[in-house]
Amino acid sequence: MGSRLRRPTAVAILLILCAAAGGAELPVTTKVLPNGCTLAVVENHQAPVVAIRIYVTRTGSLYEGGHLGSGISHYCEQVVHGGSTTSRTEAETARLLQSIGASTNAYTSRDVTCYYGETHVASFDLMLELMADWMQNCRLDAREVLRERQVVK
Repeated sequence: MGSRLRRPTAVAILLILCAAAGGAELPVTTKVLPNGCTLAVVENHQAPVVAIRIYVTRTGSLYEGGHLGSGISHYCEQVVHGGSTTSRTEAETARLLQSIGASTNAYTSRDVTCYYGETHVASFDLMLELMADWMQNCRLDAREVLRERQVVK
């Protein structure tokens, strides 16, 4: 197995109104976007809640090559999630998330990194904008990078 790194592929999964009613299976609508991301939508109108999941595939410890065991994948996830972007600071993002009553988190496994968040359906557009901003415009602020390094250590 070579140490050649593959470009990660983001797979965006939007689970709209995701609380399933009585365990009933809900239909999933999927579409591949022009940038290669797959969008999957599940609708359930039992509650006014939206959940967004962004999966970045071909990431995680399985793909760390010579850095296996270093936690570099987890470290990158920590820096991106909720951090400063070229559009806004970490504090501005936190204030916006709080203003819409959103909760967010992220995790990295052996082969995927997932960023996720939940909020009221009326705040869907802002929530999606904030999460997309993390994915596209991560600034890697020096203070945040150092702080997250200590977290992962």
